Amino acid sequence: MAKDLYSVLGVARDADEDAIKKAFRKLAMKYHPDKNPGKANEQKFKEINQAHEVLSNKEKRALYDEFGEESLSQNFDPERARLIKQYGGRRAARGAGGGGGHAGFDVQEIFGGGQGGFGGGDFGDILGDIFSRARGGGGVSGGGPGVSPRRRGPDVESAVTIDFAAAVQGTTLALT
Repeated sequence: MAKDLYSVLGVARDADEDAIKKAFRKLAMKYHPDKNPGKANEQKFKEINQAHEVLSNKEKRALYDEFGEESLSQNFDPERARLIKQYGGRRAARGAGGGGGHAGFDVQEIFGGGQGGFGGGDFGDILGDIFSRARGGGGVSGGGPGVSPRRRGPDVESAVTIDFAAAVQGTTLALT
């Protein structure tokens, strides 16, 4: 469904519950398949029902207002969507090279900043934060009663060039 739910019901984004209910009832009567048979009316009736279902439920409406149509999918995870929005929402602004064969691929360029990639911080910190939250911890340290935070050692950087296929499929390299 590619339509704005507010426009389906013909209400403003700040419409209250009564306005949504009133608009739904009016449109449901007009497009109900028993009163107005036809595929187009049946489809319109489904859109009206979906819009009412989402906009009349405070939690669903809040998610729809925050994430739009994406929030309507069955397996939508708002926490994951927020993490993606926060950490992975930026896309590389550079175009692809036009050479043939195996192009060089710099992992640091994607994960460590530069012109593309995630930038703005240490990718290890981001992953540590995500996995710590999944385990119920509080941030990178994984916190908890009686648990001292992990101390970070010095960063080790190395430029590694691998071909695109290895990057996509995954690979293990021995660094010496």
